[in-house]
Amino acid sequence: MTAEHGGAPRPRVLLVDDDATIREHLGPVLERSGLEVEEAADGRAPFSPSPGAVPTS
Repeated sequence: MTAEHGGAPRPRVLLVDDDATIREHLGPVLERSGLEVEEAADGRAPFSPSPGAVPTS
């Protein structure tokens, strides 16, 4: 979770859709609702390590 102005963490969601237009329109709506949004184009992408990702324990 990422901190907002007051230091409170924002809930994080994963937006998965193979249609980029859907992700482009829905992502900002979710962010305006106070969520931190991660996007993926398919169901396998969220389980693949991102380049530069740091593992957490």
